[in-house]
Amino acid sequence: MASKTTGAGAVAGPDLAQLKAKKGALEQKKRERERAREEGQRLREKEKELKEAEEQRRREDDEKRLKLIAEHREKAVETKLMLRERSSEYQARQIQEHKDKADGQRALRAISM
Repeated sequence: MASKTTGAGAVAGPDLAQLKAKKGALEQKKRERERAREEGQRLREKEKELKEAEEQRRREDDEKRLKLIAEHREKAVETKLMLRERSSEYQARQIQEHKDKADGQRALRAISM
């Protein structure tokens, strides 16, 4: 820092303009740091929001997938029960036809004797 000598020979402090410039530079640096800190905070918040949105989307996709799986299982169970019922009906019809045929053959034998 430059110092000046007064007319009486006493040493004066640093130049006022230099002090103001230094103070201005420090304040500018402080504002820039604050701005950078705020920007960093905004970026962290935005990143957090994006993560939450992605997680929410993933949960919704999982719920849809589980719902589809449940629907497919329910449909498969209904189909299996329907096929089992049809199979039982078919077997019952086959048994009845076999009995009817056997009864018819017995009746023919009884008539022929």
